Amino acid sequence: MPIALPTPTAKQLSNIDSDIPAVRAAQSIAMTIAAAARLLKPRTVATIAQALRPDLPLPQVLAELQISADKVLAEITAFNATADAVENEEDIRLKPIMHRATTRFFELMSQIPVLTRNINDFPRFRAAKVERLIAAGLSLEVAEREAGEQTPWDLMAEREAAQIEHDALQQFIKTKDESLLPEGFTANPDISSKGGRRNCRKAR
Repeated sequence: MPIALPTPTAKQLSNIDSDIPAVRAAQSIAMTIAAAARLLKPRTVATIAQALRPDLPLPQVLAELQISADKVLAEITAFNATADAVENEEDIRLKPIMHRATTRFFELMSQIPVLTRNINDFPRFRAAKVERLIAAGLSLEVAEREAGEQTPWDLMAEREAAQIEHDALQQFIKTKDESLLPEGFTANPDISSKGGRRNCRKAR
């Protein structure tokens, strides 16, 4: 009797798609079955059917086998259609946050090297900040005081937070698993910026 395939959930489909060894193994099995099906000849099918039910006339056995095969194919077709619909619905639901995650991911890819450069050459970074503050209208004394409030260790902490966020977003983009998103991350950047690990200051 054909096994009724369960209705898949978006989480199940995502877990399967992200399990590369399992996907490769399943693909190999599917290719093996397809190759075997191409080698089948009518007499081979008839011989197998007769061996399965030697007590029944061959036409009857073949008719019952056809019914079973039709049910299996119908079940597979229905499962594929359902899985595609579930996946499409999930893609639509995740589209806003996936867009925001991808945008933020590339922002961090640019930000992290800048932070590293500023850490490695902190005197230049501090001098440039003083110049910007003076250009904004502050006095030299005030500009130097404000620039002096930030240390290399502050930049190191900022870079570490940015790297953690970068890695989390990379995993989410790859798997679509929302549990991997940085804490407080949403499709709305104004809301996300108030979240915990998500709140990383921009490199200067």
